[in-house]
Amino acid sequence: MATAPELGEQKIEAYVPRINVVTANVSDYQISIEAFGVTQSQGNIALMAKAPGELIELNDKLRRGANFKKGEVLASVDASDFTQNLAIAQAAVAQAQAKLSLEQAAAELAVKDWQRISQEPPSDVTAHKPQLTLAAAAIQTAKAQVALAELNMSRCTLVAPFDGRALKLNAEVGQWLSPGAIVAALLPNTGTEINIPLNLKQLRLLNLPTSGECAALNVYVELP
Repeated sequence: MATAPELGEQKIEAYVPRINVVTANVSDYQISIEAFGVTQSQGNIALMAKAPGELIELNDKLRRGANFKKGEVLASVDASDFTQNLAIAQAAVAQAQAKLSLEQAAAELAVKDWQRISQEPPSDVTAHKPQLTLAAAAIQTAKAQVALAELNMSRCTLVAPFDGRALKLNAEVGQWLSPGAIVAALLPNTGTEINIPLNLKQLRLLNLPTSGECAALNVYVELP
C-alpha cells in the first residue's frame, strides 16, 4: 500500500509590513461643498413717472435687462404742455416787471406833484405804495410759475438713480402715464443673496460662529 511522501520541516517566516511615516502639519485648505440654491435680489426700486404725460422714449436697456449707469436717461415723458406753460410763465414775469416799472414811474410823478402843493409827506396811497406792492407780488408769483414749469419739465426725464439693471418693464411708448405710475422695476448692483440649504456635516466644515458671536466668513461660489 502506497503512502504519501513525508513533508520535511517547514520554516515560517514572520511578515513585517512596510509602512511610511508622515508627520502631520496643521494648515488651511479649501473645502468644496456641492449644494443647490435660489438667487434672490436684495431689493428692487420702482422707476415711477413724476409728471403726467405720454411716454415718448424708453431706453433699450430696460427691454434687454442690460446694465445702466447712475444718471443715465431711462425714459422720457412728453413735455410739450410744460414747455408751453414755461413760455407763458416767462411772459408773465416780463409783463409784471414792466407793470412794476410803470407803477414806479407813476409813483415818482405823484410824489413830485404832492410836494408842489404841500410840505407834508405824501400818504401811502398818494405815493402809490399799494400799487407797487401788488406789482412786486405779481413778479414773485410769475417767477414761481416759471420755477414750477421748469420743475415739471425736469420731471419728464426719468434718470437712473443708481448703477443697476431692469428686472421688469411695466410701460410702453405711447402709453399715458399718471404721476406715480410704475415704468420699470430696477435692481441695484449691490449684490445678490443665494439661499443654500446645508446639512449638519456641511455646516461643521464651514466653522460658523456660535450663537451670539460674529465673525467674518469668506465663501467663494462657483455658478454653473
